[in-house]
Amino acid sequence: MEIFSNSPDLGEAKEEIEVSYNEGNLKIGFNARYILDVLSSIGENEIKMSFKDQNSPVLLGPKEDEKYQCVVMPMRI
Repeated sequence: MEIFSNSPDLGEAKEEIEVSYNEGNLKIGFNARYILDVLSSIGENEIKMSFKDQNSPVLLGPKEDEKYQCVVMPMRI
């Protein structure tokens, strides 16, 4: 997964992380603050993200706990 962030005040950042994903390419954008809030509430090293398409909400949660899930809406990019 390639993560790209752009802020007029702070500049740009790009990071690549290893993921387990077996579908086609997907380009989707999120408000970084929302993703950081979810990740801090999960508090795990590995998370699960469930996508339908680039315009649908995404479910995020701990990889091993199906009971805790958060919904994040994508942004148009």
